[in-house]
Amino acid sequence: MPQPFPPPTIGAVFREELGQLAWAGGLDFDRLIAADHLITERPDGRHLFADALWDICFPRLAGGVFGHHTDLTAFSKIIGSREIWLHAVAKHIRWGELELFAQRFDLDGYLARDANGERMLDELAQDMFSLSLTLAQPNKELWGRRFGPIRLNLEVVPIQERSELRRVAYDVANMQADHPFAVLREVSMRRLGRPLVPPRVNRAGAFFLPSKYQGQQEVRLLVKRLPGSPAINTKTASTDEVLPIPLGLRHPRVEIRLVSVQVSKPELVGPVENFLTQVADWKVAVSVADDSPTSG
Repeated sequence: MPQPFPPPTIGAVFREELGQLAWAGGLDFDRLIAADHLITERPDGRHLFADALWDICFPRLAGGVFGHHTDLTAFSKIIGSREIWLHAVAKHIRWGELELFAQRFDLDGYLARDANGERMLDELAQDMFSLSLTLAQPNKELWGRRFGPIRLNLEVVPIQERSELRRVAYDVANMQADHPFAVLREVSMRRLGRPLVPPRVNRAGAFFLPSKYQGQQEVRLLVKRLPGSPAINTKTASTDEVLPIPLGLRHPRVEIRLVSVQVSKPELVGPVENFLTQVADWKVAVSVADDSPTSG
């Protein structure tokens, strides 16, 4: 069968395949080009297609109050230092994070090992720092063995384009049948013979978790250390690199303020209030979770 002439553009192919899908209407397919055996976005310093796609997959939040669970020992260190730490995402790889996203979406290049046995995924993870937060109300699961008995309700305001605050997506059943990124990748391979690899795909895995964690309704704050950008001041805690964020003070990447504290049982109120005397100017209230719903 003769091929149409001229051949359809990359944008036209995607519009033909996906034009009836509501989520596809916000994507500027004309920004896509063929380069280096893949389909990606035009390298003009803007990421209009990629930003719109990741906002669909992992909704971006401008800020808000979210919960962060911890234990009494860690809480005392947070108050004593007046800092909260974002941990390097490299720490999470040991639990399968980032790998899961690469596996589900066939991003084999990130998983392949070079001559030294190193993976691109591991190298990228060393330059990303994250803080896990939750939208969920306290319940038996959130106060269970996997979560600390102390919930810090934190007001988090990311400095746009310097950090990302997004809803986490979960690896639910039949996810690949209708997930926007999976659908786009399938069209790209079937119609164009090349995989779609949008900018910032290396960050996306930090917002993708196994389905067993779905009840957490997690939100993640992510800060990336970019080559050539001004260094962010990190430090080492045990063997892990962390990014300390001062509470209640402006940071170049994000502002975080402690709004209130909830505890899982009444006997924790006294010890928590005792530590908070060190930061009396913050005027932080303490309550028992069953008696006072969270703001998160």
